[in-house]
Amino acid sequence: MGDSTRFDVEKLVTYGHELVDFLKNDGDNITLKQYSQQCQLLHSRSDADLHDLQRPIQAIADQINYLEQQSEPIEERRKSLKKLEQEDLRTEMKLSMYASVTSIIPNLDDQSKISGYIVENEKKAVGKFELDPEKQTTFEICNSIWKMINFSVEVLELETVGLPLMAYFRNSMS
Repeated sequence: MGDSTRFDVEKLVTYGHELVDFLKNDGDNITLKQYSQQCQLLHSRSDADLHDLQRPIQAIADQINYLEQQSEPIEERRKSLKKLEQEDLRTEMKLSMYASVTSIIPNLDDQSKISGYIVENEKKAVGKFELDPEKQTTFEICNSIWKMINFSVEVLELETVGLPLMAYFRNSMS
């Protein structure tokens, strides 16, 4: 047991001498200093590169945020336009249904008067009408429209008999 302790101490002393020799050797020390300097230089360069890259990355991130903010109103407008298109289609379908049922197509261009066309089943214009809300009461306008609806039904019946439509139209509206 004494020999193994002595042997360990001898090993330790040997390592100590080698370490002293290594530290005394200037060549190894200079190499270690060079590696340390190169490491510090590399570290400072990487910090500079990182700093240089952070500015463009931040600029790109800011631009992305700006574009995302701009896309929100555009998306809202797109939804609004889609809703308006659906409403227009619905209104067009209602007008088509009203024309099919009443044989009257309203003219929506002039909102100051009530006007439109009386049509046949094939959508051929038979007569044009125009009612002025300033010259007639609401009741009279309503009665006139009902007369036109009844007229369109009678026109379909009279077409089989062959009576002139415009003459009948003038007589029924008075």
